[in-house]
Amino acid sequence: MCQRSAKPGRRRNGLLTPAPPAADLGTADPADEEIPTINPHNPYDADVATPEDLDGVLANLKARVAAVERSQADYRSMVEAIKAFGETQQLLADVLRGYAGEMRATADDSNQRIRSLETSTAEIKNLLTRALER
Repeated sequence: MCQRSAKPGRRRNGLLTPAPPAADLGTADPADEEIPTINPHNPYDADVATPEDLDGVLANLKARVAAVERSQADYRSMVEAIKAFGETQQLLADVLRGYAGEMRATADDSNQRIRSLETSTAEIKNLLTRALER
């Protein structure tokens, strides 16, 4: 079981180790320092992320971003389809408005002809009634 050595000024098992005297500061060569290892059984090291953990998190985030991008692409294609449908509906509405106007004009013309026929029929009836009374 490999554990980090206690370094001055660091917490170790909940205790703070004393800092080195001021004269010792800066005298150590950074290349001589021991690289700490992570021990998952050590309570201090248990919360430290390993490179494998970070790789897994990164892969997870990439997958989630890709899923969001796919859903956004689906959303964009859906919006485009709705816009196209709306334009088609607008064209259809314009055609129907024109057709309704033509139907209204035809109905008005038919009503005028029927009134004219009714007037003519009433006139003929009056003429026949007068002719039969003589």
